[in-house]
Amino acid sequence: MDSEDDDKPFDSTPEEEVFSLGGGSKGGLGYKGKKSSGYRGQLQDRTQKNGKGYHAHHVFPRKFSSQFNEIGIDNSDPQYGAWWEAESHLANSFNYNQWWEAFFATNDVTAETAKTLAMLLASMFGFDLNF
Repeated sequence: MDSEDDDKPFDSTPEEEVFSLGGGSKGGLGYKGKKSSGYRGQLQDRTQKNGKGYHAHHVFPRKFSSQFNEIGIDNSDPQYGAWWEAESHLANSFNYNQWWEAFFATNDVTAETAKTLAMLLASMFGFDLNF
């Protein structure tokens, strides 16, 4: 998880509100298209996927919200969200946050360098970006 506030990885989107579209190859990633609240719901609206089996991941971790805000990145914006496979997210989130800890210890902290690191980390940890 991105922080202790993320103890609940599954925002409350009732199972009956989502379904797979057309039984396609994406399995549980189909999305009904209902406007939703909460970060998971907003990511569903943005990606048109329900994210079953995935966590709604803050690409720019909430743990560093104030630092991201200082460089002009609103990490609660769902454009900066990603679906990260649940088991991988749980197993790797500490290491993921360590990368960001090291990033903020450098002198080259800008929105551009943060987005560059986000692209690298998405590739390393196996999730797709939405920006």
